[in-house]
Amino acid sequence: MRKIGGPLIVALAVLAVPQLAWAKEVTSVQLCGASGCAAIPKAKARSFYAHPDEQASRVSAPPAGAYYRLRLGVGEGDETLATVEAYALANGLAMRSSDGVWTALSPAQRSVLEDVRVSPFPAPRLERVEVAGHRSADPAAYLGLVGLEPAAVPADPGTPLLVTLYWRDSEHPWSEAGFLNYLPRTRVVFGAGGFARVPAPLAARLDREAVGLPPLPPASAFPWATVSAVAGAASLIIVALVTLFRLRRRPLPGRQPTAA
Repeated sequence: MRKIGGPLIVALAVLAVPQLAWAKEVTSVQLCGASGCAAIPKAKARSFYAHPDEQASRVSAPPAGAYYRLRLGVGEGDETLATVEAYALANGLAMRSSDGVWTALSPAQRSVLEDVRVSPFPAPRLERVEVAGHRSADPAAYLGLVGLEPAAVPADPGTPLLVTLYWRDSEHPWSEAGFLNYLPRTRVVFGAGGFARVPAPLAARLDREAVGLPPLPPASAFPWATVSAVAGAASLIIVALVTLFRLRRRPLPGRQPTAA
């Protein structure tokens, strides 16, 4: 729920309106989500501004999740000369500028936005995914390809496979992740954000769907182990009940007369 790092805000403003200089400041901040938009009070909006020597800490793209859209007015005094847009994660940990740069939000920046009562936009959804030209049976599973931990460049990468992501919505912080290259030999994926290690279950899914197979082998798709365990437990219960029923129906031995 946060705002843009000061130097980043100014940099964005310079990109949007070249004549803006470093002396410009944030004059307004508007936080938008699924429930609408809310304006940050002007006094707090100005506190979003970080001086040019306060560098925002760059971070890698986080996993896809709920987010907000930020509208930042930049100018001098009460005059707004340009409006730039950015995105902020609903958890307030990071934000993304319009040029694709992710930065960590400072505690001070988070505190400005945490009192704003706006419901965030939900995490983006994938409409279709193609792995090496084969359409995936479960596009939502590949949302895990976004925001993976960075990895080193493989020494022997092998031949990459193209993974194409088709988003349901065109505007969200991860919309630029449309084409990725998967390296089966090293189970690494790379795109505009660099190289990242793919978790084993997701890599296994990629390996199968790349050749047109279903995401999981047919034998493992049905939970045979679970069914067997339940059937075994049911059999023991039935045997116990039958035994108990037989014991209750068995006549009790008659008493022998006691000698006088």
